[in-house]
Amino acid sequence: MGRCAFCASNTRQGRARGEEPIVHSEGEECGLVTRGTVELTVDGQISLLNAGDGYYFPTTLPHRFRSIGADEAVFVRMRRLTSDVNEVA
Repeated sequence: MGRCAFCASNTRQGRARGEEPIVHSEGEECGLVTRGTVELTVDGQISLLNAGDGYYFPTTLPHRFRSIGADEAVFVRMRRLTSDVNEVA
């Protein structure tokens, strides 16, 4: 069945959540941008997300978030693990 982890993330203007893409051993993630503009890179494909935009991707693909607007970016995200491993980030 797996588990879910919810969190709110904020990233200051021009900052990334890590310099290198993240890859998890399993799971999937979805989220909603509530403020600002986020550049989301998943497996080399870049998407620009504004407030009100949502996203989904398997977390086994390399991914990275970066705030690119004039303001701080805020987004709410949910990560689902497909097993009971202790990996939540």
